[in-house]
Amino acid sequence: MSGTRVTADAGEGEQPVAHHLRHPCPGCATPIQIQRFACGGCWRRIPGNLRTAIARSWGRRLNGVTGAVGEHLSAKTAAVEWLEQHPREEGHK
Repeated sequence: MSGTRVTADAGEGEQPVAHHLRHPCPGCATPIQIQRFACGGCWRRIPGNLRTAIARSWGRRLNGVTGAVGEHLSAKTAAVEWLEQHPREEGHK
């Protein structure tokens, strides 16, 4: 594939990450790297308990813990809902 940049340094059992892939931040629609959930500003706005739930469930998912995929999706859904209910003030980045 022309123009595709994939890291070659994935560890054993890890998939290489295509750093050029982007998706919109769920809080402000800023394009961010695919491996991130939200941009830095929106991530810091999310309540700590939801950030912890996302991070903890991601680690559990990577370690193959049963039910962790659903747990991770639930945590991300709760954070997206929170961001939708608490939009950024106009002019803030």
